Amino acid sequence: IYGPKSYQLMCNMEKTESIYWACYELIPEPGSRKWTPQPPMEECRDRLLANLEATSGGRYSPKFTEPIRHTGTLVETTHWLAPAYERFHEGRIVLMGDAAHKTMPFTGQGLNMACEDSLVLATVLAENFDAATGEFRPSTDFDEVFSEYYRIRGEFTKGTQENANRLGQFQ
Repeated sequence: IYGPKSYQLMCNMEKTESIYWACYELIPEPGSRKWTPQPPMEECRDRLLANLEATSGGRYSPKFTEPIRHTGTLVETTHWLAPAYERFHEGRIVLMGDAAHKTMPFTGQGLNMACEDSLVLATVLAENFDAATGEFRPSTDFDEVFSEYYRIRGEFTKGTQENANRLGQFQ
């Protein structure tokens, strides 16, 4: 369910009587001038239900809204918009996946990007590996190798992050 500056989802949990629902809402980061403390989770739930009612004209079935209304335990999980890094390494420490490019969860791209990162990193490392000796070539410049990994992945992952952030704003 998409709405102004929010995204809601709901699904049954397999082999249980539990229902999982979540509401992702775009809010400013703590410390920014626009940030205000979040209200209690019960108020967030009530605001979600009011938003569903207002944006749907009352078309949502009670099968959908009543489980939300009667949820006994509410848990807050915050996802901040992460900055795009200008590189993914420092010395021989290399970042991949969410550590390199955290992406909002509702686009479903995190695991995909982590797998692509591992393939690209393995490829650029293999290009400098001597299979006969089982070691990297003495001439290997790891700064160049890891910079090549970033050159291949950096712009793509920035674009994916930006697209996810745009989806989160529901323009």
